[in-house]
Amino acid sequence: MPESFTSTRDALYVHLKLIWNLLEQKAIPGPPHPDTLREFNSHFSNAKQIEKAAEDENGASIIPTTNVSTLKKLQAGYTQSLLACLGMHVWAPDLEDLPDSLYNKACRQVALKSFRQAAMGGAFAYMNIQKNYAVDLGLLIPAYTHFVHYLQANWYNQEKNKDGKFQMDKERKVISKAREQQLPKQYQKVISNLNCHSNNECPQNRVYIIKTLRFWSDTRFRHHEIQ
Repeated sequence: MPESFTSTRDALYVHLKLIWNLLEQKAIPGPPHPDTLREFNSHFSNAKQIEKAAEDENGASIIPTTNVSTLKKLQAGYTQSLLACLGMHVWAPDLEDLPDSLYNKACRQVALKSFRQAAMGGAFAYMNIQKNYAVDLGLLIPAYTHFVHYLQANWYNQEKNKDGKFQMDKERKVISKAREQQLPKQYQKVISNLNCHSNNECPQNRVYIIKTLRFWSDTRFRHHEIQ
């Protein structure tokens, strides 16, 4: 991967988190609804049918666009239209199936087409992406596969096989990092609960603890009472 592609790859990852609704720090992707898979499989039997449906912007949608939940609040018409053409209420790859399954190929089509449309429209200009990379499938497909079917699939399987394992692994890494930094034991105890350091989260004692750990930021902890 060329170094100049890094910002475009990062923008793709942001886009994937957005359409997958993985906006919170500890969000883990869920499986597609069984009805979605049945609906999809009843209409498509090969990759050419998927490509035709995704390319034909004036074609008939399998479901009404109003029934698509993905990005509904943002009114992202192009992405929602693509999903409606493929009969998907929600963009949700099947992490228990192969990356090149028919359904997962359709999810990839939607993701990369909607990313290209957003990138060309200037949505990721703030990330200094190079627009020529937004259409380079030779780079985008491996980046997509790595993020969806390796990184996210790994976290999904950890949670599936042992409920909360991914969260516990994160907490262990935080504590290990604190020990490496030789932080005081009482400080290690405070940061051992990762839930206390997530932005905009409120502990039971009704005190916000801002995530500004020493090894994440140069600022100090500040506590704000909730009015």
